[in-house]
Amino acid sequence: MTHQAPYPFTSYTRSPRVAVIVGCYNQAKFVEAAIRSVASQSHVDFECVVIDDVSSDDSRERIRAVLAEMGDDRFRFLERTANGGQMTTMMQGFDATSSPFVAFLDADDVWSRDFIERHVRAHLSRNGIRAISSSDADIIDDTNTIVAGGLPMFRDGDMRQTGRGRKLFHEVQEGGDTLVFVNRLVPKWRWSTTSGMMFRRDAIQAIRPLDTDRIRHCADAYLAPAAHMLGGTVRIEHVLGSYRLHSNNGWAHQRLLGDACRMGLAPEATDKAVRAALAERWCAVAPDLEPLIPRRLMGRLLVNHIGWAEAFELIAANADAHRLLGDWATPMRRRIHRLATCLPRPLRPRFLR
Repeated sequence: MTHQAPYPFTSYTRSPRVAVIVGCYNQAKFVEAAIRSVASQSHVDFECVVIDDVSSDDSRERIRAVLAEMGDDRFRFLERTANGGQMTTMMQGFDATSSPFVAFLDADDVWSRDFIERHVRAHLSRNGIRAISSSDADIIDDTNTIVAGGLPMFRDGDMRQTGRGRKLFHEVQEGGDTLVFVNRLVPKWRWSTTSGMMFRRDAIQAIRPLDTDRIRHCADAYLAPAAHMLGGTVRIEHVLGSYRLHSNNGWAHQRLLGDACRMGLAPEATDKAVRAALAERWCAVAPDLEPLIPRRLMGRLLVNHIGWAEAFELIAANADAHRLLGDWATPMRRRIHRLATCLPRPLRPRFLR
């Protein structure tokens, strides 16, 4: 079938194509809704790869059935032969596509009809160019009932609320959306979920992990900070999808208790492994990125993300890190760090914890 994009480009230009990767593992109950939410997008110029990571339920049968019924040549189905985890699945989909923008949709989530259109519009804004876009989502349960109007991490991760670093944010009204352009120097990226992001392909390609087995879970905790460190974020202050809270969600299966809500908490070992994988990869690709990003800035961005303690550990264990962070690790900073480690953790300055 033929699809025409809704954007009013000139006769010499066209709207960018978007790659959509739907990763599925034991989400037979929900995967059809996810696929149909992609098919119904107002931005029609996309390619979609649906990947099943060796589900033990009937996810594969459900996927084949809905794709056969739709008969849409924008969709392809890839069946893995061995379970590889979230990052492996995402990178397989990435390699199977070629579009300049990439979005990942978890099989238990759904997008609003205008998700792709508004993310593309944010990326094409004249007010700024960013590596990743991020939007809010409502929260639904396994009966599709809305139980919360937005994601706690999207709200709580908005550092504008703290009054710190306001010069690093630029807010504009554009095309009916409020867009917030976030400088890459703003640390601790945690403003959305996997299904609420769109990436520039070049950003993922530049920093993609080589060993995906190290990141079987929480892949977005690697890709989002990596892209943000490369080129910053544009926040779309609008709900553009639904994030599902249910018993088979490996991340968000907590109860909603108002202000006490925590969508999920990665085990400390998982969180540290993801940060370590990103830090090592960042240091390894730094020489290739240096023509685009000054080495001192790359070092600062990394320390902002992992903190002083992990930075000094990395320098001691990794030659690439020593080359990148050697100028940062001044004798004064080393003394400050040694003194801080003598204090109980809650009493240390925030950047030294």
